[in-house]
Amino acid sequence: DRLELDPNARFVITEGSAPTAGSNPYEVLSRELSLQLQEPFDDLLEMMMLRASDPLERHRLEAMVEQLGYGGEHAAAINQRIPAQYVDLCALLDDFPSVSLDFGHLLELLPPLKPRLYSISSSPRMLPNRVRLTVGVVEVITSAGRVRPGLCSSYLAGLRPGAPLQVEVRRSDFRLPEDSMAPLVMVGPGTGISPLIGFLEEREALLGAGAPLGPAWLWFGCRDEGDFLYRERLEAWRRCGVLSRLDVAFSRKTAQKVYVQHVMQEKAGDLWAMLSHPRCHVCICGDAKMADDVFETFLSIAVGVGLRRDAAHEFFAGMKRERRYQADVWGVTLHVGTTTESLRDSGGASYESATRWVVQRVREESSAMHAASASSSMLAVAKREWLESSSLHAAVPVPRRSS
Repeated sequence: DRLELDPNARFVITEGSAPTAGSNPYEVLSRELSLQLQEPFDDLLEMMMLRASDPLERHRLEAMVEQLGYGGEHAAAINQRIPAQYVDLCALLDDFPSVSLDFGHLLELLPPLKPRLYSISSSPRMLPNRVRLTVGVVEVITSAGRVRPGLCSSYLAGLRPGAPLQVEVRRSDFRLPEDSMAPLVMVGPGTGISPLIGFLEEREALLGAGAPLGPAWLWFGCRDEGDFLYRERLEAWRRCGVLSRLDVAFSRKTAQKVYVQHVMQEKAGDLWAMLSHPRCHVCICGDAKMADDVFETFLSIAVGVGLRRDAAHEFFAGMKRERRYQADVWGVTLHVGTTTESLRDSGGASYESATRWVVQRVREESSAMHAASASSSMLAVAKREWLESSSLHAAVPVPRRSS
């Protein structure tokens, strides 16, 4: 409506190189281009300034453009304020009603919409014609108090049963070991349990087919009893031998927060007995900070049984080289664990300060790449990345209303 366009109108690109597959504005704006506000904002704000008919709105936009041009803390203030104050481009345009952007401007300014990747929570042995996902509906409260709903998770949550959905299945190497007798340590707090449920379904199918199973130990973390996902299935799998052990950490059940790494320390001897087995496989799924904390716990346990820290590092590095230590994690696109470890070793920086440095570097590289190519697929902040390897994923393009 804001563009005064027929959503089903046909269009032809006569100049420029904006890549589109959609045949009409609705398809392009709902499935191909991202309305999320992301740095750099210079081109967008300059275009809005030029297209504003109201003098006061033009002056406000001009002030923001000038502040970005100053760089340093002035630009940083604008870069923080815009995504905090405006949920998306539609909200920004609503605050400047005299700005008239046409469809061509959006094709030039908006980056491609990235697919959201979700680990599959089912096994093709159990469900050959169906894919299950475990999705947490995301809502972020910005520093300005605005609620920013997760784009894809909110879209999925709003679908009715039977609604069509455009997905793509991608394969990679985060999977069970080929040897069903190999000891298996799995760590998956929250929705990080998603691919591990698929693993356990696979083990259930193998057990039903008469295959022998080695020990499998799952470490699951959640806030409280209400977040204990798949509880009945996990307990049933433990009873029938698909799972050997199940340990759950509740981070909000008591006054003291308890995470999986705390419970691991309590059972360090038994955990090391499994980790040190020459055929043991480790599979971790969740956010990058959790994966780093779990790795640090593994190192601490190894040191506690007598290994030097460098020897403990080499032990787990050997597991990674042999593809026996896999992580399906999301977060900052740089290898946070590796980078902050090197920073600690060289300069003694704390994890938090090191991570802030990494995120700043990501933003700088992201801005530079975006300036070089508006269609770059490497925008780096807060995208999901597989640091070690990734499981079978469903990639979901996210339709949503146009502006």
